[in-house]
Amino acid sequence: MNTRERWLVGLMVGAVVYGGYTYIANARRAQDADVAEDVVSEVRSFAAETRARLNRLQLTREEQAILNLTVADWSASPFYEREPGARPAGEKPKEFHYTGYIHIGAIRLAIINGREYRVNDPVDASDFMVESIDADRVVLAAKGGERRLSLALKESDKTGEKP
Repeated sequence: MNTRERWLVGLMVGAVVYGGYTYIANARRAQDADVAEDVVSEVRSFAAETRARLNRLQLTREEQAILNLTVADWSASPFYEREPGARPAGEKPKEFHYTGYIHIGAIRLAIINGREYRVNDPVDASDFMVESIDADRVVLAAKGGERRLSLALKESDKTGEKP
């Protein structure tokens, strides 16, 4: 076998190997596409089953509102964004903003001016403490008891929804 024939055989072997690789890769892509379709159909059937089970439940207004919020468009970042010009720690706030409510078991937390508080916690750098926490309202009482503030849950400026 001369040099020319060796080159031709080498090129032919290379072409066969490349063709085999391409064939296997395309078969794998088709298999991956089938698997992806199976996963999508499985998720759709799970969603349909879940919707059917939810329709049978008697949900409260609050539970229905929570479920509706999960379907709404989410913001780009899940992290809390502080407003520019935030006040330094220890400086008394001029206003109180009730922007969030968390209820886990027996624990209720209110988010006031970006910080979490429980009932009877003193509100940061003020003479108020948290007297009661509800999903839509927080009552603050002055430590002496002579003043009370009732704060309604403030809607988010960015989404127009309650946090």
